[in-house]
Amino acid sequence: LAGASETPIEALRARLEGLAIEQGGDLLAAQVLSAFDRYLAYLRAESALNGAGHADRREQLTKLMDLRRRILGAAAADAYFGEEERYALALLDDSVPMDPQQAAWQAQATEHQRALEQSAQFDRLDIDASQRWSEREALYGAEAADRLGVEAADGLSLEISGPSAEGLEAGPDNLVLKAAMALREAADVTAGAAFRLEKSLPVAAGIGGGSADAAAALRLLTELWRTDPAFARSVAPALGGDVPVALHGGPALMQGEGEQVVPVPQLPPVPALLANPGIACPTGPVFRAYDAAGGGAEFRVLASVPEFARTADLIEWLGHQRNDLERPAVALVPQIAKVLEDLAALPGARLARMSGSGATCFALFDRSDDAEAAAAHLRLTHPDWWIRATQLGAAP
Repeated sequence: LAGASETPIEALRARLEGLAIEQGGDLLAAQVLSAFDRYLAYLRAESALNGAGHADRREQLTKLMDLRRRILGAAAADAYFGEEERYALALLDDSVPMDPQQAAWQAQATEHQRALEQSAQFDRLDIDASQRWSEREALYGAEAADRLGVEAADGLSLEISGPSAEGLEAGPDNLVLKAAMALREAADVTAGAAFRLEKSLPVAAGIGGGSADAAAALRLLTELWRTDPAFARSVAPALGGDVPVALHGGPALMQGEGEQVVPVPQLPPVPALLANPGIACPTGPVFRAYDAAGGGAEFRVLASVPEFARTADLIEWLGHQRNDLERPAVALVPQIAKVLEDLAALPGARLARMSGSGATCFALFDRSDDAEAAAAHLRLTHPDWWIRATQLGAAP
């Protein structure tokens, strides 16, 4: 494909489109063609990259990894391509100049590779050749997650990158650094930490992104500083109502103001599609509007969550629950109503609701293929929205 002329490529594309329409209709065709075009763009860019001159193998591998993440997406690039190159970067022979940090990465990768060979097991989200990583979104799965890394340092610092980094402050008011300062004080630690946050989730979106980042920081520092996990649990509630459940990292019933986290039986996986119209919906104004309207008058205690054998049963039960913040959020951000309407109209969508305090909304499906096809269709009609197909369940 990379070296082919346009004529056979267009013929192949047309044949793929015809087969997809025949097998699954226009939605499947849109999904297939989107994947085809994306992968073709990657192959051509990779061919050009490999044909260009590079100062050394390290530079070539670094550019190749960046290319894969930019075109194919971070999840696909990391899941299928990244690990071999990460180790190659760290295990290059000594003839390649390395600064002290790179030398530390090489030593860490060598030790980890030895453990890999002994156990034949590898969790890609735990340790890689560069630093310790955590990719945890307690509510929405790895396809919809920020990525946070940390390494030892004298002081506390935070570097932010990624598609949603614009406008985020890396100062002491950031939840990641607040979590670090709270844990350091509670555990009486003097060590520092340097964080790198790859921000992919939209900000002020009602999906607990900042809370999950804070929880990830607590997890990483508990390991890095070798502190008792009880210290992380003790400081989590003061950081935000969603931080304790994000720190728990699995299905749970939240009560009180979020400080009460009760683990629930393992729920069946739920394919989901998340959509955000690109409009911030800060939590504070939504709660104030809710309180002003007499919020809480219809509250009832949910003592427990039933067990469900099938995804369809869980979705059916969720259909009888509600999000009390939806009405005040829609009043403040009317575009949320359009998102809910479009999600509910997607083929295969069983339930559409707003997440948290908005503006992100979600649709639930019986099958992951249906969620992926719906995402491809929604991107065609709303290319400016943030859209992710994922699977709800325990954090990775």
